[in-house]
Amino acid sequence: MYIENWGKADLFVRVRLDEYMEIGEGAGLKSLSVDDNGKPVPNPLNFAQPLDPRANIDDVTTWTPHIPKIGGVPDECDSAADFHHYWTWIMGGEKNYYPVLEELRADQDYIDNSGEETIAASSVNVSGVSSKSTPRALVLTMEKWLNMGSPVGDYWVIDRDGWSYWASPIQNGDATGLLVSGVTARNVPEDTYFYGVNVVAQMATRTGLIVNGQEDNYERFSDPENGGWTADAEDLVRQIADGRPVMSTATTTEPIPADVTIKCDDDDVIYKTMIHPEPGREYILYTESPAIWTYPLDADPNDLVFEPIDDMHLKIIVSPQASEESPYYKVSTESKSDSSQKDSKTIMIM
Repeated sequence: MYIENWGKADLFVRVRLDEYMEIGEGAGLKSLSVDDNGKPVPNPLNFAQPLDPRANIDDVTTWTPHIPKIGGVPDECDSAADFHHYWTWIMGGEKNYYPVLEELRADQDYIDNSGEETIAASSVNVSGVSSKSTPRALVLTMEKWLNMGSPVGDYWVIDRDGWSYWASPIQNGDATGLLVSGVTARNVPEDTYFYGVNVVAQMATRTGLIVNGQEDNYERFSDPENGGWTADAEDLVRQIADGRPVMSTATTTEPIPADVTIKCDDDDVIYKTMIHPEPGREYILYTESPAIWTYPLDADPNDLVFEPIDDMHLKIIVSPQASEESPYYKVSTESKSDSSQKDSKTIMIM
């Protein structure tokens, strides 16, 4: 999922991903009629039970926003419905796409269906449009983004209310990186099931027309009818829109020591000096301070692939064909500011 700017002004965007899942006979069957008040009548053949009892398959406004756990990672949510017992989200990354033709951009109802399943960097579509690549996005929780110093750039930042903000203006003809690049099954129910994700996207400009006495711009993110925003989100948007720095909550004037301890967006795979990733999954290794990363450049792609993101993040993509028979791989870090600060971990595929 990404957003392309078809307009002429810079865009400031946010997205909320609402989940729904039900299990049982008739799962996925939606209403075929409405009552006298215009409300959907439940499909009589649907006996499935939603994981969140407050949710309704026929009303996406009742679906559950994806909100990461406090201190957790972006792809694991804090819902009692426990959607991610069943599903793994692959978040972040980049893709090739075909920019929308200029003459089609003025149609507000236009939906682009020209994308192909696989678009190469050199692809050209039937309209003669050459492919373009989105930025490579890194997805962070708001907590993590603040701890990193509130950087502006190719980041999706998921706030505590479920809204994800692109931490940079999108210029005309450009796009965001991927918020979600894939969904894979983790535990498939034995019974019939339905799983869906509703995407709520809001885009705004820095300035806009006066509507009902108010400027129609990014300030409208704060309106309750639009979902509102938190104080941290307001700081983030104002920083990228107006250049205002995010207010720091730090209370110490002492230098922060470099921390290049190798961590992972999935805490469960690290045990002491070992990393135990699962085949077919992607992980982000990260440090709290800028580091020089060392890893095998000749790793067998049938085992895993290393993709550097920046000096604090390294992605590892574990092949579905990898197994316990795969060799071990060592990853090391050294602080850019203090060469005495180092760490290393050994990757052993489970």
